[in-house]
Amino acid sequence: MPLIANFLLFQLAWFASVLGGAKGLPWFGVAVAGLVAAIHLRSAIRPGAEALLMIIVAAVGALWDGLLAGFGWL
Repeated sequence: MPLIANFLLFQLAWFASVLGGAKGLPWFGVAVAGLVAAIHLRSAIRPGAEALLMIIVAAVGALWDGLLAGFGWL
C-alpha cells in the first residue's frame, strides 16, 4: 500500500474513533479501525508477520493504557 494511502486510512480510523467516542458510539471507531486493519493486511507483502506485529502492538498499547488508568494518571 502506498505510504500516503496508509497515512490517510490511519487518519480516518483515528477520526472515527474520536468521533465515535464523543457521540457515545465507541463501536463505530472499532469497526472503522478493524476495516482499515483488514485493508492493510490484504495489501501487505507478508500478512502473517503484519498481523502478529499488530497484535503485539495492540497488547502493549492496552497494557500501557491500563497502567495509566490504574495509577490514576488518566
